Parts: sequence; structure tokens; C-alpha cells
Amino acid sequence: MRIDTHNHTLSPRVLSLIQSNPMYDVHIAGREFKGGADYTEFTLTDEWLEPSAKLRELDDKGLDVAVMCVPKPVCYWNLDPDAGEHAARETNIGLAEFCSYDPKRLKWLAQLPLQAPERSSAVLRDAVRLGCSGVHAGTSIVGRRLDEPEFEPFWSAVEAADMTVFVHPMFAAEFGVVRSARPASSGAVAGKWPQWKVMTGLVGFPMEVTLMAERLMVSGVLANHPRARVHLALGGGFLPYQLGRLRMFKEKGDYPELRDSPAEPWSFIGQITIDTHVTDVRTLRFLIDRIGLENAALGTDAPFNVSNQDPIAELKLATDNDENIVRQVAEVNPARLFHVS
Repeated sequence: MRIDTHNHTLSPRVLSLIQSNPMYDVHIAGREFKGGADYTEFTLTDEWLEPSAKLRELDDKGLDVAVMCVPKPVCYWNLDPDAGEHAARETNIGLAEFCSYDPKRLKWLAQLPLQAPERSSAVLRDAVRLGCSGVHAGTSIVGRRLDEPEFEPFWSAVEAADMTVFVHPMFAAEFGVVRSARPASSGAVAGKWPQWKVMTGLVGFPMEVTLMAERLMVSGVLANHPRARVHLALGGGFLPYQLGRLRMFKEKGDYPELRDSPAEPWSFIGQITIDTHVTDVRTLRFLIDRIGLENAALGTDAPFNVSNQDPIAELKLATDNDENIVRQVAEVNPARLFHVS
């Protein structure tokens, strides 16, 4: 079974929830979605809301299973703890309802109230009873990072539940990538590229993934939680190309911030796995070779319009049509990470 580890849905229940109260700050005109906790605009195609359409999407891409989470605008880690927990629980029920249409092919990741990490355990236990296959988290929880001490209950909870954490980029404000309307003409924006909204997705999100992964390494979170598993979106951002730099800084630099950093950061690859959403054949070939065949898992970012449209063909090209490698990346690794039998 070929499995997509990076897929999204809203589900009718989630859509009803976010339209029920102005605090969710969502505006839907026809099929156009605007607003949410992390401002995003996209078109609500049938794949977002209808399980039958999601299955057709999988069939069209030569895939069998989708492991889905909600998109970043509806994570709502910016709400107060009570409202955030309510949103997370309703999201999990909605995802379970959506996937009940075909539970063999449709899987989902639990949403947790990460603005109140101490509530993670109870919400995750209920999500496991509902049938979740893993956990969804952001690279930033409204400016807070998952390596900070307050998130210890979260990491203990995912270890206890044996759930992989899929880390998706969120809120790239640290890099000066801000939300703003695209200028009317390119001639008016000389020297102002970082303010373009599109740069958030092009540069900010990969940087977010890289920063979060390295923070988990150097802070001791991964060492202190050896049974925690982290699956990175967007091909791991820039991580596969930067770990040598982290090792050099640890070996030769005078950086007290790295005193607890591992001597060999590559040792965490395995505990960290990476999706294949790089949309470039040569980059994908390098990624699989660099992190090891057992640590890459197919991911598309569907149904966004920037998702991989033919992921199996791309994977075959990157691996010289090696059926064993394709099976490992598209079937074996995803099934292991997200409990797909």
C-alpha cells in the first residue's frame, strides 16, 4: 500500500466549527478560504471536504492511503486553553468521522491543545481511542518552540502513546517573513522581497522546519525522549544540508549554547525521519542517499495546488526505477511510522 504521510483535510465538522464563532476569524466566500490563525488563502476543492473525492485524489496519484492533518490556518494554538482544547477535540472527532468513510485508506493525525501542553496527554488518549495514527504539531506554537521546558508533558505523552509527531511549518515571523499583500507591480518592490507573502512558503517554511529540528537536537529533547519520533515536512527544510555545519560549530566553535549538543548530529536521523515533498528529482535522490533509505517517507502536501502531482513517478525517477527503494519509501517506512497495517 503506497502511503502519503503529508496530506490535509478540513472535514465538514471542522468547517462547521470554524464558521460557528467569529473568534476563529475565517471568511469563506464560495469556495475561497481566507483567514484563520495563520493567514492563508486557498480554494476548498472537493478533496478538502469529501472522503470520496479524497480517495479519487489518491487513485489519480497512484496512492492507496492518506495520513491527514488539518491545514495550519485551523490549528488555533493562539486561543486560550479552554477554547484551544475544545477546538482540538472537535477537530479530532471531525477527522475520525471523515476517515470512517474508508478507515483502511484514510488515516488522521491528532490535533492537541499545544498552547497548554499539560493538557496533551488527556486529549491524545481520547484521540487514540478514536483511532488516530499519529500527532500533528507546528514548528512554532505562536512563538513558542517545542524544545522549551513547558512542552515536556507533550513529549512524554507522545512517547507513552507510541505516536510519531509530524512537524509542519508554522508562523515564520522570526525570519522577517511577514504577512502582507503582494505589491501591484514588481517595479515597486526593489529590495523588499522578504515582505512578499509568497516568500513565507518559499523560504520561511523550510527555515522553520530546519530551525525546529536543530533545536530539538541541541536542546536535549530528543536525547531525553529516545522513544519520541519526529517526521519532518518539506524534505526536512535545509536540515540535510546543514548538519555538517552544526557538527563543525560543536567541534570548533566556542558556543556555550551548544554544550548539550550531540557530537554527531546525524545520530538523530532515524529518530527524525523526513518526507519526500521536495518536488525535484535530483534533490530527492540526494535526500534519500544522505539520510538513509529507511528514514525517508513519501509525502505530497495534497490537496494544495503546490503538492506533488505525480509522486510515484518522481520517486521512480529519483531511484532509477528501483522497485525495492520505491517500496521502502512509499510503503514500508510510512506504514511503520503511522501504524498502517
